[in-house]
Amino acid sequence: IEPALVQAASATVGTGVNLTVDESIAITSSATTTMSRSITLTASTAIAESVFNVKTNDPDGYLLTLVSATTSNPAMKQPTDQSKMVNDFVGTSVATGNAPQAWSTKVTNSAEFGYSAFGSHVVNVGSDKFAATGVSSCGSSDTPSTTLNYAPLVSSANTIASHTSTTTSAGVDTTVCWAVEQNGTFYIASGSYQAMAIATATTQ
Repeated sequence: IEPALVQAASATVGTGVNLTVDESIAITSSATTTMSRSITLTASTAIAESVFNVKTNDPDGYLLTLVSATTSNPAMKQPTDQSKMVNDFVGTSVATGNAPQAWSTKVTNSAEFGYSAFGSHVVNVGSDKFAATGVSSCGSSDTPSTTLNYAPLVSSANTIASHTSTTTSAGVDTTVCWAVEQNGTFYIASGSYQAMAIATATTQ
């Protein structure tokens, strides 16, 4: 009797592994900031900064906007007596809206409060930029930087930074520079003032 030939049998089946990555975005900020010095009869300018860090895994990136937390302008006023206020920065022409302008364009014989921004994702607003590439300071000696352009903190949101891809796990910092100045014959009434802002990061 000859031995029977036994052939191995096999069967295959394919399988897949599914993965869902939820679109996520996170924003953190530095603590509430205080202007670099008090305004007095002889000290007329002050600056400060806030840092906002955004992280996202959205392949289309994010938008970062800034808006006043109050609908009543101006933004900088005394919490206990809102008749005492510092005007919003308007530059040479109110017609430019929120578009940044050089701080030197402020109105004379008045006081103004505004903000600028710098960072690798800071964007154009209107026909102007907040800052040129490479700017890394809000100013010096309590004086607003001449390499930045400023906008008013108002109740309509202003886009200050934008990106079109994911960030790293470290996130991306955007620095907002605050500036105040009294000039000419005008003095700001003494007291404690505060402006509240809301920064919002949104996926694109």
